[in-house]
Amino acid sequence: MRDTGVAIDGPRLAPLVANYQAADLVIGQPDFLTNADRGISARSFSPDGITFAEGHLWATDWGRHRVLGWASPTATDASATIVLGQTSFDAGAATNASGTTLLQPLDVVAIEGYVAVADGYSRVLIWNRRPTGVAAAANLVLGQPDFLSSAPGLGAAELRNPSGVWTDGSRLLVRGGEQTFHLWSWNQFPMSLGEPADQVLVGGLQVNAAEFASTGTAIVDKDRLILTDPLRNRILIWNTVPATTGIPADLVLGQASFSSSSPGTTAGGMSRPTDVLVHDGALFVADSDNDRVLVFDPFPTTSGATATQVLGQADLDVVVTDAATTSRSLNGPRGLATDGRHLYVADRENRRIVRYAFGGQ
Repeated sequence: MRDTGVAIDGPRLAPLVANYQAADLVIGQPDFLTNADRGISARSFSPDGITFAEGHLWATDWGRHRVLGWASPTATDASATIVLGQTSFDAGAATNASGTTLLQPLDVVAIEGYVAVADGYSRVLIWNRRPTGVAAAANLVLGQPDFLSSAPGLGAAELRNPSGVWTDGSRLLVRGGEQTFHLWSWNQFPMSLGEPADQVLVGGLQVNAAEFASTGTAIVDKDRLILTDPLRNRILIWNTVPATTGIPADLVLGQASFSSSSPGTTAGGMSRPTDVLVHDGALFVADSDNDRVLVFDPFPTTSGATATQVLGQADLDVVVTDAATTSRSLNGPRGLATDGRHLYVADRENRRIVRYAFGGQ
């Protein structure tokens, strides 16, 4: 997830990506035409959250209770060189909570040596230097008093089934999971065990400008809070990060108004958007149930704005789901990341990560 890249505003001379662009690299499958479940190994996974930092690509593998890491992957079907949460690359069982185990991790973020994982034991595990090898122990836990505890909670020092984690190296955001309408925020990157959040924003059941449903991700870009609201098929954007619960968002994408929530398949519609990324002034959205990534270039400034480019589909206003697996198709994309020159997409149902070159055709 969620490397924000370098953001600029204003029109672009050429798009970052072309409509229906072909990927130039696949990881997790031997070629672009295959989507097989190849068991548990260093080359097979079903990714959700992904991130790229300091030459390393990271991906959660929810069903195998692990996170995989690659050092500068440039070859098709590259083997991971790092695994977190398991004692080997061919292990995938859940065990009790500890500093070296994971339970159904949904998201990962890395920056400046730090790696943080949203873990199903109602916590975020943090490594304060880039882990290597197998089953490296985390240095810090948030949401729990110690590495052995896993009770869920909604207080400032607690977490409940986190579904998203993001940082820019200073601020840290953690999004609650199922039946958890919470967004925890640390103003400075936490450095102590169980450190409480500085702020907890709470959504709710109503469909309006101020409330968001459970699950999703959130990032901050240029002081804008950008939050996915997958159960309501929309993205909410605050031009300034809200200080308290109840402040209405300034923009909504995927819907014509803040009071609507139906899924849509047009250039202005969305169906369960799961992740967002800002790079070089453009907003990318993983529109998961529409099997596509939407691009808004430049960053949208009005509610209901339409996307300018699309990946995974041949047309911005026509959606073909469960299409044949190719270098151009996507099936349930979940996470997004960038290394500055490429966009990486966690193509979950195709059991792969695909890479697109910026400026490619």
